[in-house]
Amino acid sequence: MDSNRVRVNELAEHVWLVELMGEHDLSTAAQVEAAIDQVFRSGSKLVLDLSSATFVDSSVLAAILRAQGRADLDEDDELAVVAPPGSPARRLLDLVVVGDRVQICESRADAIDAPHAG
Repeated sequence: MDSNRVRVNELAEHVWLVELMGEHDLSTAAQVEAAIDQVFRSGSKLVLDLSSATFVDSSVLAAILRAQGRADLDEDDELAVVAPPGSPARRLLDLVVVGDRVQICESRADAIDAPHAG
């Protein structure tokens, strides 16, 4: 069984969870992008949970930034990224200083409850 997975679940009406588990890089970037597109097609809040991601690279970071750009263009779309302090994903996000561009939350509950930043 492949441990590098992308799981999509509807949490509530127009609130979707995209969860990355395992390692994500160029080999899974298209799958990550497809999951993001699936959520945004319905005009939704996207909670992108990176808590279970053991590795993310620049291709995933680029997908996150594209998702934020898409959310910025449509008032019906929102993005909140879950990356707990000390996690591999949070270290990358902090290293490239995207916190002023992307809403980063410490937990899934915080991301779900986060007010729209736009």
